[in-house]
Amino acid sequence: MIISIIGKGGVGKTTITANLGTALATFFDKKVLLIDGNVKAPNLCFLFNLPESYGILDLIKEPTSISKANTNFKNLKVISSPFGSNFPLDFDIISSLFSFFSTIFDFIFIDTPPSFPEETIKFMELSDYILIIVNPEPLSIIEAYRAMQISQRLNRRVLGILVNKYYASPLISLDEIRKNFSAPVIGIIPQDINVQKHAFKQEPFVTNPTYPASKGILNLASYLVGREIKVIEKESLWSKIKGFIGKIFRR
Repeated sequence: MIISIIGKGGVGKTTITANLGTALATFFDKKVLLIDGNVKAPNLCFLFNLPESYGILDLIKEPTSISKANTNFKNLKVISSPFGSNFPLDFDIISSLFSFFSTIFDFIFIDTPPSFPEETIKFMELSDYILIIVNPEPLSIIEAYRAMQISQRLNRRVLGILVNKYYASPLISLDEIRKNFSAPVIGIIPQDINVQKHAFKQEPFVTNPTYPASKGILNLASYLVGREIKVIEKESLWSKIKGFIGKIFRR
């Protein structure tokens, strides 16, 4: 399944790509390939603390070099690009690569460039589905409308809308988002300070599945595979103390 992740710059496409891929590989044992489609300003590698040296242009030259795309996570490979690459992408070759990789990986996610440059349109054409990321803000919603229109024009199915960075009393409510899009809202990721903390540490936040944002990612991953996962909450020290005191007084 090839999925292009689309949205306005700043909505969190790269963060969602990294964490959704990690969740599917780690918690659902799926084989996942993440591709940074923004060859001019790649960011995906930074969320995995990977070097920028290996990218999609290398893959075009030597398809068997996919073995170099390893991460610290089983079943997960990441293809980025050196920062500032200006070489044009050969989408005929990329199309052939995608056909080949579809026989190896369960999920291929493309972190597309913001808005709709030619590269984004081409990646959308090569995808099975489109996942649109929005924030509950007007400019993000407007860009999502454009994504819907382009998807329809390309005859590509929109998998759904993912509402990212959701917060209490937003400018645009979930009900308003649901009413104004024909595609379903398939996930909600709340604002969570842990997202920034893990980005600073250059690791996916979903490695701690108890975070509010992690639970949103895991729910989305469950939706994609049609299987639920149970997150075991870690008991806090205070909870342990209260439990111990309770046992004493029940004696």
